[in-house]
Amino acid sequence: MIDLYIVLKQDVNIREVSRTVQHEVARAISEMVGILVGRINVHVEDIDYSVEQNQGILQRHKRP
Repeated sequence: MIDLYIVLKQDVNIREVSRTVQHEVARAISEMVGILVGRINVHVEDIDYSVEQNQGILQRHKRP
């Protein structure tokens, strides 16, 4: 089981982004390590409402 904690921009589709993240992480792990991941939990920690327009729809957020 893998837990991912992410921060999303305000105008993204949360369901779509979460599913895409799950799929891409599972694919990457499978290709790199050669094992299938049973479960990937995506936790949306926050929504970024800042006025700045940063590139990319996801920002990785490390948990302490």
